[in-house]
Amino acid sequence: MKKAEKERYREHFRYVGNKLYDDLQYEHIEKFHISNGKDIYLMKKGTAVNFLIKSVPDEIIDLVFAEILSCAILLLKEPDKYESGKIIFTPKEILNDIAKDWLKDINR
Repeated sequence: MKKAEKERYREHFRYVGNKLYDDLQYEHIEKFHISNGKDIYLMKKGTAVNFLIKSVPDEIIDLVFAEILSCAILLLKEPDKYESGKIIFTPKEILNDIAKDWLKDINR
């Protein structure tokens, strides 16, 4: 952290001996002190941190999740139809159904 940033957040720092400790707590980071004197930082309550920043609109993520779920259901219904270890594309009928449902929902 640069000196200017340290000055800006001065109240969040403390010195122990000659070591600087950052006590600044962020919205999605929790700090836990454990009995051996160490700290554990838990990010976003242990869930996926790569979805923390809105880089992809929720509506698009909904499409991805719908396709994953549809393919999982397909594999459960017909486990012997698909060979393990190969890339298999989602059937067009499933993608069309997902798209139709998504368009109905998004245009409300």
